[in-house]
Amino acid sequence: MSTSGEAADQVVKIVLDGTDILVRATGDGARDFIRMLLSELRKPQKTKGRASLASMLKQKKPIKVFEIDDKSLRTF
Repeated sequence: MSTSGEAADQVVKIVLDGTDILVRATGDGARDFIRMLLSELRKPQKTKGRASLASMLKQKKPIKVFEIDDKSLRTF
């Protein structure tokens, strides 16, 4: 009886230690994910339109202009 009791104690100890490690790892991962998310949200957002046009003009590459018919404008 003594050996089976010790074996059961070891199994319970291993399960509890594993659960403790799992909970800590999950908590650390969640904390790191929240930190990363907050840092991404705090970064200044680049807008489209005027900012990208200014960068295109600074590159001094040839700019192509495409014409869109009035019929195709709605689907575009």
